[in-house]
Amino acid sequence: MKIAVKDIKPNPFRPNLPFNQAKIKQLEANIKSTGFWDNILLRAVDEGYECAYGHHRLQAVKNVGIKEIDVPVKNLDDATMLKVMAQENMEDWDQSPIWPMEVVKTTYGFLQSGDGNKVITSDDLSEFLAWPSHRIMDAIANLRSTGDIPDHPESGQRSQPSIKKEIFEKLPTQKHAAEFRRAVQKTGASPRVQKEAVKKFAEKPAKQHEAISIIEQTQEKLGEKKPTPKSQIELRGDAFVYQNKLMSIINTLPKDPPRELTEQEYNVLRGLALIIIKRLRRFQNGTEEEN
Repeated sequence: MKIAVKDIKPNPFRPNLPFNQAKIKQLEANIKSTGFWDNILLRAVDEGYECAYGHHRLQAVKNVGIKEIDVPVKNLDDATMLKVMAQENMEDWDQSPIWPMEVVKTTYGFLQSGDGNKVITSDDLSEFLAWPSHRIMDAIANLRSTGDIPDHPESGQRSQPSIKKEIFEKLPTQKHAAEFRRAVQKTGASPRVQKEAVKKFAEKPAKQHEAISIIEQTQEKLGEKKPTPKSQIELRGDAFVYQNKLMSIINTLPKDPPRELTEQEYNVLRGLALIIIKRLRRFQNGTEEEN
């Protein structure tokens, strides 16, 4: 069926994914050399046609300047359009973290079908898309970190985003995305640190210790390095110092209370100070855990 190219719209469920420009250039060359081969599937809608698959080829056709193409048109429902979109050019986007994130996000919304209280599980998504569970789970973890889907499907509660989508767009593989996400969670890296660190990590092997190392170096460079928790020995040393300082203050206190305090209030404060000294001494000696 001959269709005017200007009347063809993209798949309504296709996420905002970038085109593979190298593939489009190759398709343009093929079309110029051997002519147009369909490999595009459309469905008819009220105002023209929608492309089920073949978006790269369609873009190449537009670039070459072809005005009309002969392609098949089928009666496809929304579920089929979404499934077709999820499988299209999988080999091009298999390593990209953004592609599965956008597909899972779109599918999640489609399966809810306007019912915000409907519980959508990873099994539901895997069955619908015919994707392996590990790809679904990685995409879900990334989407939870961006706040795009609930942390707990049953409650629908979403956490504050800890990583912006733009960060994932800069990472070359799903493995990079997973390790960088875990490193951010472990280090509590700020958006400013993430923006700086992701550039370096994108060029490194996808290993968590590599991501953590880069983030910590960036935190130190930007003055956001978190202090290292003190050891028990250091804490007991502090307890000894505070104990002596407090005891020195008590020993210099006058016998009679100042005019601002009653005798009872004065005695209560002295008693509290002595209790604190006792607790510090016990902690210093290792007979009481830090409180």
